[in-house]
Amino acid sequence: QRGMIRAIAPVLIASALSLPLSAQISVGGLPYSMRIGMSDAQVPTVQPPAFDAASVAVEDKARADAGSLPMYGRILPLSISPSTHGVWTDLVNGDRFWRVRITSPGALATELFFEGFRLPSGGIMHVRNEDGSEVMGGYTAANNKENGIFTTSQIMGSSCIVEYYEPIASAGSGLFTITGVGHAYRSVGEAKAQDCEVDVNCVPEGTGQTAQRDGVVRISVKEGNQTGWCSGALINNRDQDCKAYYLTAFHCGVNSSTSDFNAWKFYFKYQRPGCESGTASTGTSVTGCVKRADSNDGGGNTG
Repeated sequence: QRGMIRAIAPVLIASALSLPLSAQISVGGLPYSMRIGMSDAQVPTVQPPAFDAASVAVEDKARADAGSLPMYGRILPLSISPSTHGVWTDLVNGDRFWRVRITSPGALATELFFEGFRLPSGGIMHVRNEDGSEVMGGYTAANNKENGIFTTSQIMGSSCIVEYYEPIASAGSGLFTITGVGHAYRSVGEAKAQDCEVDVNCVPEGTGQTAQRDGVVRISVKEGNQTGWCSGALINNRDQDCKAYYLTAFHCGVNSSTSDFNAWKFYFKYQRPGCESGTASTGTSVTGCVKRADSNDGGGNTG
């Protein structure tokens, strides 16, 4: 997070799921098709309903006038599964892999939202951009959660390719539905905090503040079909047992439902390596939280 927290607004306390279970664990590596140099020419493309920039501009102005959290994206509906879309490629040993391309014209970046996410032993999923210069994953059974919710970080550009590899021993047991694509239209990439704030790795302001720095998270907030950025911090409790509580501003989640909270993403180590230099990492994240308490004042500046 670029700027240090100076003050705490009316607050919402959210408890993350247990970190070992909910971290966006990935085993790295490349999709099988990239490793063997297979072309993407035959990969079917699925496109969600068109992004309505005019309606979004009206919504964003209304939010700004009300002092609500600014949003960076909209989630456009999809219903994609390996049994309904995409293409399977069979290998000589009986293993197979599935691919689909998802495109949302005009998007600066995309992120995917899954339901019923259940990968079997040996199954592995990657998500990448068109030229393979940006690859996320591989995601495995370690990413399964009881509620079946899974989301990815942003892939830059308007298109991404999902690839799921399934060994013959697990044939047909990989289950997931891509229910939405996040269409980001602003505040992507090297988006930073306000110019009045200071990088956490600058001196002298950041000197001796490493514990506070490492406790700060960047949060991708889901509110219905909208996504926005917030920040928060890990806090301890009276038992001092390091249970994963996050403290953030009330307005970040005032209109989020329980289902929405399941798809919030918490990005750790979102900081540039140097003062005003380098690229902030998005590789360490946790998905999902439970709302535990709030200031119950309706948000805004009246708390």
